[in-house]
Amino acid sequence: MTMRFMSKTSIVASDSALRTVFAWLDFMRTASPNGAGWNIVQSSNGVEVNVDQDNIAAFGDLTHYSAGVSQSWFVIETPDGAGQFLWARYDADDRNWRVYYSPTASYSGGDAGNAPGAPGEENFGWCRINTSEHLMRIGADDAAPYGFWMYGHASGNFATCRCGWAWLPLEVSSMSAGDTDPYIWFIINTNTGGAYTYPYLYSETANYTQTHCASVVPGQAANLVMPALVYYNNAGVFVPNTLEIDANGNDQAFPVAFGRSTDKPSSAWKGITTFMLWNGRTRAAGETFANKTRISWGDVNFPWDGTTPEVS
Repeated sequence: MTMRFMSKTSIVASDSALRTVFAWLDFMRTASPNGAGWNIVQSSNGVEVNVDQDNIAAFGDLTHYSAGVSQSWFVIETPDGAGQFLWARYDADDRNWRVYYSPTASYSGGDAGNAPGAPGEENFGWCRINTSEHLMRIGADDAAPYGFWMYGHASGNFATCRCGWAWLPLEVSSMSAGDTDPYIWFIINTNTGGAYTYPYLYSETANYTQTHCASVVPGQAANLVMPALVYYNNAGVFVPNTLEIDANGNDQAFPVAFGRSTDKPSSAWKGITTFMLWNGRTRAAGETFANKTRISWGDVNFPWDGTTPEVS
């Protein structure tokens, strides 16, 4: 991994949802010493439409929605051009966005009256962002396969989740033959509750307006809610949160596997990520470990920049 980080950005309450989306896309598209950054390849600010470039210059460019149409939207592409996300307004409420994914990076068209489409695009669901003030933190890998995570929390309280989403790369060797899309999308919808905790991560019953994990699965006409799997023993949940540091004084963190059980329609195995790990022991939100190279949010942890995060 070749990680870069937004260690802290303050988001004020006024227009906080728009500021959050803009701060995330602005970080992702910015080149770093380690890589080129993601690309905004198409966009509309509600007035001007560039079908082959980026014209989202400020959070106000994301505010336009009228008569059932998202006039503000953008398509953000991985640095290698292999995949694209479309973010578009869900409705007239600035907090609500819909997120689509094209694993073949084939969005085209679009104007101030209509977001573009792509053959085989996948609806990854509704993202609702809390409108209160908060602090944002982001980690993104500048090297393939380009995973990222984002977490927003109340100033003064790491554990009060305001928003979050993550793009989790899977170990290709852990996937089924014929599965060519090694990613999981996790999105927090604060309208229905959500956080990086296992009741939300492992939900098989969540729908696309709720906090959920999702992925593309071969042979399925649409992407599936694809829950994280916890570790059980005969006493119940074993991981996350029940272990102590091992006999050598090392932290224990566990890869996260994703799959759907056989008592659900469209049961499936997806794969394993080590970008996001289950906490072996219970940790506080914002707690760092492994020489501050990992940070805990809820029941999982992610790569971190080696600093002690400030809560306010």
